[in-house]
Amino acid sequence: MVPDKVATGRREPQPQGLSTLGKDLRTRVSSDTYEATERIARKRGVSMAHIVRQAVENYLEKAR
Repeated sequence: MVPDKVATGRREPQPQGLSTLGKDLRTRVSSDTYEATERIARKRGVSMAHIVRQAVENYLEKAR
């Protein structure tokens, strides 16, 4: 039997938690975009993570 993955000494990247992703957004996205997303989240009464999750889901849906 052949193993699915062969150990190569490299670590697999760990998935980022949404809270980490939200904190990291400020450094990755222009402050204008961040503030606009923050305003939308406040207006809808949802978290920034929710807005990011929706954006990712929409992107993946369109990519199919």
